[in-house]
This record gives sequence, structure tokens and C-alpha cells, in this order.
Amino acid sequence: MKKRVFALILTLTLCLSLSVPAFAAGGFRDVDKDAWYLEYLDTVVRSGLINGRENGLFAPNDSITGAEAVKLAACLGQLLSEGSVSLTNGSPWYASYMEYAVENGIIDSALDPYTARAPIMRAELMDMVCRAIPPSQRKEINSIPDGSIPDLRTYADYRDNVYTLYRMGILTGSDKRGSCFPERPIRRSEVAALVARAVDKDLRVVFSLAAPASTLSELRQRAEDDGALCAAALLGYAPAYDESAAEKLYPFLTEVPAENCVVTGGEELHFIVPCQGVTARVYAYDFDWAGDGGYTRGELLAEFNGEPFLLRCNFSDIVTNTLIVFTAENGRTLSYSPSISLEDGTLAVPESGVYDFTRY
Repeated sequence: MKKRVFALILTLTLCLSLSVPAFAAGGFRDVDKDAWYLEYLDTVVRSGLINGRENGLFAPNDSITGAEAVKLAACLGQLLSEGSVSLTNGSPWYASYMEYAVENGIIDSALDPYTARAPIMRAELMDMVCRAIPPSQRKEINSIPDGSIPDLRTYADYRDNVYTLYRMGILTGSDKRGSCFPERPIRRSEVAALVARAVDKDLRVVFSLAAPASTLSELRQRAEDDGALCAAALLGYAPAYDESAAEKLYPFLTEVPAENCVVTGGEELHFIVPCQGVTARVYAYDFDWAGDGGYTRGELLAEFNGEPFLLRCNFSDIVTNTLIVFTAENGRTLSYSPSISLEDGTLAVPESGVYDFTRY
């Protein structure tokens, strides 16, 4: 009997010891004690700006809706400007936050019901957060040259505010190049980091981004430092291509020989720069519409020994028609089919091997 009692006590002790860490991180069952965002989560929970979901969950990988974003930005704005938050739910629940956000310039107009329910895009929330911070509190600590955030479009309404958050150390980018992926949904874990740095200056990050490359040699060096075999940029669609405007963004376009232009059919215009000592072979890439839907490498259309070239390709956003095979002097190879991402309209590139230098 004593053995059974001891075994039961030991079992209960083990169960309790295993269950405690699950709740220890930020008070949420689904937050790991080593989560990268834990410090930020603790900050925003203490400030009352972010709460968990039901059943003790934070749901770090969930996105947030437009209405949730407006509430968050409105409460942040009131906290930073007045020292506390007095806003409460209305009818619908987000009405009072929406009214405050419009009155205080956080958003230009109230969100329609569909947008309020839909996931907010990253840059939309970034814009709201910057506008929620009083101008007197927007102290810049970083040198972030214009054009250095690689995927931020020059014509975007939110562009200046996103740059301000980078310069304040509130945003650092989502990859080593500082990309912000503006048109993708934002995860709750990322929201916690964004808001925590807006609230607590000690959490802001000092860093820098390089200005866009101004020469081919500089561009190649950056691509090589990135471990790539080539650099690639999406210039846009051929019918709307403005050569003089493109040359302002990419001064070294003038160094591309006129004959270094490959047309495989389609409207996408790509700028390809092989790294030093890398040969690029351009092939037709045929899709098997009638068979299993796979691709077959077609005829060799052009070959470039380290020379930059322009490529006009792709009739479809879904099916590519061109394959480029890069071969380095050490034997390393890379096969790449230039195309546009269906997720956000940026240049689709593999995780390694291709350095995207598009000026969006």
C-alpha cells in the first residue's frame, strides 16, 4: 500500500512540475520560456495594451484584424500622450477606438466592416503605430538612408512612417537585409515586439542599413557577401517600363550592353547580374500542359560570362517560361526561374543563391 501511495505522489509531483513551465512564460500556455518575443510580451501585457486569447493562450502565430489594430494603436496613442488609457469598448466593440483613432490622426477614416474583420497588413499597422506616437517623442537613433529598406515601395503612403520607425529603432526588418514585408499579415508575436519598443525606449534597437548599391562592382560584392551567385531585380512590366526612371534607381543600368537583352515572351522585365566568375545560361522552360504539369528545359537561348543582362519573360503570373542556370568557377550551380510572388507582388527568389536588389 505504501508503495502505491508513494508512486501516486511521485506521479502527481512530476505532472505538476511539467505543467508549471507551460504557464510561466508571460502567463500563457503556448509561449515558450525561450521565445524570442518574451521580453516584449511581458512589457505589453504589463502595460495593458495586449491581452491573450481564451483559455490562457496568447496565439503568437495568429494574425490580428483591422479592428484589433485600430484598438491597439488608439490605446497606444492615448497611453503615450496622456499617460494612461481610459478608452473602453463600445458598440460595435471597436467603435470608441475607431472614433479616437480618426480624431487623433491615427487613421484617415473609419474602417468598413469588412476591413475591420480582415487581417491587417504589416505596413498598415506600422503606419498606425507611428501616427500614434506623438511627434515630440519620435526621436531617431539610427542612420537608415532613403531607399535602404529593400521592399518598401517608393509610392507607398506609409513609406515615410515606416522609415521613421526604423530610424527610431522600433523596427529592424524581418531579414538580414532589413526587409519589412509590408503587404503580408503580421503575427501577434511580432505585434508584441513592435508595440513594446514603442512603449519602452530601452527596448529599441541601434542598427544601420546600407544605402542602395551605386555600381555593379558594389552590387556584386553585396551579392557575394550574401552567398549568392547572382543579383536580380524586378524592373516592372515591359509596356509600362520607364527607362529614365529606372536608371535613376539603378545607375549601372547604363553599363548593360544593348545586345544583352533576352526575350523569351511575356511582359515581366528582370535585371540579372551574375557575380564575378559566374556563367549564366538562359533556357526556354516549357510547361507540360497536357501531361503531368511538370517543366522541361528547352533550348539554350543565351549565355553570359559574368555580364549583366535584361530578361523579358513570363506571360503568366503562375507559370514561368524561362530557366537560368548559373555556374560558378568552383562548380557550384543554381537553377532559377525569375517570377513574381503571388503573395505580395515582390520578386520571388529562393532562400539562398539570388540577391534581390529590387528598389520597390
